[in-house]
Amino acid sequence: MTLGATRRSFDIPGVLLLVLLSLLILLSLLAIKRGIADILHRSAQLSINHWTNTGILPDGVRKVEEVESWLLLALRLEPSDPSLNDNLGRLYSLATNLPGIPYAERRRYGGQAMESFRVALRLRPSHPYTWVNLALIKGWLGQVFDKEFQTAFRKGIDNGPWEPELQRALMRLGFEKWPWLDDGLRAAVFLTVDHAMKVQPENVFKLAETAGQLPLICDHLTDRITDRTDETRKRCAKVKKDP
Repeated sequence: MTLGATRRSFDIPGVLLLVLLSLLILLSLLAIKRGIADILHRSAQLSINHWTNTGILPDGVRKVEEVESWLLLALRLEPSDPSLNDNLGRLYSLATNLPGIPYAERRRYGGQAMESFRVALRLRPSHPYTWVNLALIKGWLGQVFDKEFQTAFRKGIDNGPWEPELQRALMRLGFEKWPWLDDGLRAAVFLTVDHAMKVQPENVFKLAETAGQLPLICDHLTDRITDRTDETRKRCAKVKKDP
């Protein structure tokens, strides 16, 4: 009995040590996998952000395909990371503007961007930037009449109403697609305008003027003009006087 108890007392620490070593090896492997995925992701994001911020895209598809390969490898290592899918969608969206590629190729990139944003939203459904990016690529593809576009536009506003970058993107898209928007989406554009007027009024007028929608915005602001600056009143007064 004493011999048996002594044997068990030696076996239990040995088993625990084996379990702890196995867990340590597993955690180390997971950490290495995540580290590699993070390096690939950061490298890809640097290129994507540079192209986005400068507006200067690479010549041809070679560099895009290289960055795509980094993100796809990272996704194989970390398939549940929504940021990887989001950045893959951003990459494909940028590729729709690559110089010197056929229109069919641009459309293919647009479809891939749309699907990547959908996957990202299934993993992270409240992220406003992904919703707006989905709305933008659907707008580029001409898909402004379906329910998904309407949902993406509204979710972008609902989840990020005070984000200046999102406000500019939604106003630009809304002004450009205004003739094809239903009453609900037009109301959403005006809501974005109201939010933007509180933080970046100059950009509201710049974007509206570029899109030829300055009279539309001034008509909308007529009932709210007492809350605006003298400059706003002057600009809208000038629009009213123009034939």
